[in-house]
Amino acid sequence: DRLRIQPENDRAGQGFTIRTLYLGKRSVKRAGKGSVVSIPLPFRGKVRSGDLVFKLATGKSFTMSEEKCRKRLASAPALSTAVELNIQCGDKSLHVTALAQGLTVNRKYPVEMLVADRSPLTAETLSGVFRRTGHQSLSLKKLHAVGLPPVVIKPSRLKEIRRDFYKYLLEAVNKEQKRRTEARLLEVKRGLLPVAHSRERCGQNNLYLVTDHAPDLAWVSSNKELQFVVPLDPQLLKESKNNHQWEEGGRQRLVWDLPSVVFDGEWQILQEMVDEAVRTGFSRFRLNNLAHLDLFQGSSNVQLAAGPWLYTLNSQAIMAMQDFGIQQFSLSLEDERENITSLLAGAEQENLLLTVYSPIDLFTSRISPSFQDQVSSLQNDSGDQLHLHDERGLTVTRAHDHFSLLGKLQLLKEMGCCNFVIDLRGTGLQTRRGQQVLQAFHEDLALSETSSFNFDRGLT
Repeated sequence: DRLRIQPENDRAGQGFTIRTLYLGKRSVKRAGKGSVVSIPLPFRGKVRSGDLVFKLATGKSFTMSEEKCRKRLASAPALSTAVELNIQCGDKSLHVTALAQGLTVNRKYPVEMLVADRSPLTAETLSGVFRRTGHQSLSLKKLHAVGLPPVVIKPSRLKEIRRDFYKYLLEAVNKEQKRRTEARLLEVKRGLLPVAHSRERCGQNNLYLVTDHAPDLAWVSSNKELQFVVPLDPQLLKESKNNHQWEEGGRQRLVWDLPSVVFDGEWQILQEMVDEAVRTGFSRFRLNNLAHLDLFQGSSNVQLAAGPWLYTLNSQAIMAMQDFGIQQFSLSLEDERENITSLLAGAEQENLLLTVYSPIDLFTSRISPSFQDQVSSLQNDSGDQLHLHDERGLTVTRAHDHFSLLGKLQLLKEMGCCNFVIDLRGTGLQTRRGQQVLQAFHEDLALSETSSFNFDRGLT
């Protein structure tokens, strides 16, 4: 079997294969249900109360993904809906009424009725015909047919009526189920969402520029209308300390971005950089991992923002992060227009940041790339161009096309957005491309070779 231990503080976990199993002091290959066993850990470290243990594989079996589970559930037979029918004969017509899940459906069919010499139409005859619904999700529970005249109706006509009626009934039941589900979901959302405010409540628009180029720090003192987000690393921290032109307001307009992936040997170094930044007079930090909260236990008067890796997809995520002391929240690049609209209509409108231009990070790996250059390109089986970047000893795979909502800024403002983020990592502010992006933002122009991701197409 293979297990994975995930620390409660959300730091990197450890996976391993069970090679030795003890039942008491005896080494065994198997243990019965309810047995208490012990397993030696193949790595140095402690397992603490609150850590999560996942079973990744067992023998030839393995833990299925959510997508695989959903496919298996979709292939399972659907639960049938009990149907109660009432059939009556009218003047050259057959009236069929169904009651299913509290929904009443009526249909009237023209029929040719012949006087019966023998074996007239009965409830048993109709039950034999209508018992076969033709749909797994419908099953006949009862059939009532009182006061039938002594007539016969061609069996072929009865089967036509049965097929048409059950098809119509199934469509009506599915439509009603969808309506009820949406109504329940809306009721739950209304109970969860904070009281919405006017979309015109936003004051001035704020632009946050994300850059990892050291020369761009010179812009902080000369562009007082902008906010800057830069990675917290030794080089950039040193550059900021050496810049004596910054006044107090300049330090307040710079947000230190913490790396989403931090390994055990790097935590002490990161803690020291956070402490040094706070002593220098910086107070704003962007978190991309809940474990980052531990870095600020001894700090006061710091302003914390949730970065794009702390997915802000609903009001409950916002409320949970507020309990941790986080004050600003980055909306996800993967979100759709409808959900973004509902979030911007909430009480935290002024504290939501929306990225309108950014590279799309697809994978982050510890596996060293085979190339020597800092950036290299490759093509996947679908023909999509990908770029590999070497960052802090990690290999980051990015899509060729950048994410962009430029050209839609007026729409976003009408939706209630007032905090915009332009992520120029790997590009820089002073490059030709960086200047093109800034110009497109100020003129609200769309850029070629970009993607709006799920914003327009929605989540499926």
